Amino acid sequence: MSLYRRVSIRMWGDAKFHALSQATPNAQTLWFYLLTGEYTIALPGVIRAGEAALAESLGWSLSAFRKTFAEIYAKDMASPDWSVRLVFLPKALIHNPPQSPKVVIAWRKAFEELPDCALKLDIYRAIKAYLEDFGEAFQKAFDIALPVSLSESLTQNHRDIAVIETEVIGTEVPSALKARSKQPDFEIWFNDEFTPAYPEHRRVQGKTALNALRKIKPDVEARVAIIARLETWKASDDWQKEAGKYVPGMGNSLRTAGISANLER
Repeated sequence: MSLYRRVSIRMWGDAKFHALSQATPNAQTLWFYLLTGEYTIALPGVIRAGEAALAESLGWSLSAFRKTFAEIYAKDMASPDWSVRLVFLPKALIHNPPQSPKVVIAWRKAFEELPDCALKLDIYRAIKAYLEDFGEAFQKAFDIALPVSLSESLTQNHRDIAVIETEVIGTEVPSALKARSKQPDFEIWFNDEFTPAYPEHRRVQGKTALNALRKIKPDVEARVAIIARLETWKASDDWQKEAGKYVPGMGNSLRTAGISANLER
């Protein structure tokens, strides 16, 4: 049986703790901070903060933070959506199991306050799957806190197939939303995750990159590998020198990743 130790998030703001010698940037310290830091919320494993805020709290440079976070991401220990300042640690539920069904019910408010995004749906599914090994009381608590209708709503919002009230809008559902609802998952991933994660000043060759992806239709595993490689590159010296002057366009970076021999220049 595993032993557990409670750690208060107030530790990170304690004056005596801050007076201690600080750790140089490393993935182990970052992992411990993500599990117990002041940006955690009632939902285990959920962090509401962006890269800059997390780096500043640790006293690290942004580049150092990205380099260490890339290690954690590469091992599937964390899923970020930096565009909405949200991070999820899938295994955190194991380290912080709910003590009673009432705790699960209390998660509802924290969950409702999360920004609508694909990661929010992943969090919902992870909690549901985790509680399947608990008793019936916990599963009923989950159904109260996060009902099925909420999951359906999240899925609908993520794919932009929401019903727009004609009384408010005064028109039909925009054709742009209809078109997006028919997009393959990897194209939505490209627009919602890959592009926002790419250095903003070098978001060129977008059409080239997307056309290349259409040829190979990357599955979820391939997409995770692409983002992991991107996060590692963003922290590298070559990408950071001279304010990112030598960061390649998106098409070139995908070709360098070697995900397909058909990637175009």
